[in-house]
Amino acid sequence: MFRNVTLERFSSASSIINSLKEDADFHKYCIQEKLNQGPLNHFSVVNNIFYLIESGFVIGSRNMGFGEQLPILLQSGDFPYLPSYIEETPQSMECEALTEVTWWRIDTSFFSKK
Repeated sequence: MFRNVTLERFSSASSIINSLKEDADFHKYCIQEKLNQGPLNHFSVVNNIFYLIESGFVIGSRNMGFGEQLPILLQSGDFPYLPSYIEETPQSMECEALTEVTWWRIDTSFFSKK
């Protein structure tokens, strides 16, 4: 079980970002991007990058590998591409911004640096 203070720290995009900003190297590994409404073509192949949506709405479509697409509505506080296991990594994921979107592009090495 977690204490309320621990859970509240990760309850919104702004609290997650504020927690990450406590690290002195935050701006070396994390970049804020503002996106216009429309297709996010550069997002279809993701390598070693997490995205955290700060504001706006994105519809994601995961190719599950069997000719099936899984649509996912994403909003503030969501990580569009964050598989728990390597086996869950989709072959592709394409997204479209339904509104103007602000997200943080976070290099995975930020979490593994020593």
